[in-house]
Amino acid sequence: MLSKFDMVIGCDFFWDELAKPLLNLSSRALKAGVKRVDMTDLGRPPFRIMAEEYMGKHNDTYECVYDNWSVPHYCNTSGLVIDISQ
Repeated sequence: MLSKFDMVIGCDFFWDELAKPLLNLSSRALKAGVKRVDMTDLGRPPFRIMAEEYMGKHNDTYECVYDNWSVPHYCNTSGLVIDISQ
């Protein structure tokens, strides 16, 4: 089913038990041919765990960017993003 999508987008990962399933989902999506996986969060521990583990395991296989993001005007919010592409 994932092979029908060009991109998978996710946000707001705040449950501790989500780190491993999200890592698994992003890996399955890329193996199925999804061209890009983008995930963002405010920087909570489950997201950091997932993103750092992904960078450690797959940074040589896929193009991975793990960085800060911010919206300074109006919302005044920031967080982290991981952008994984083939």
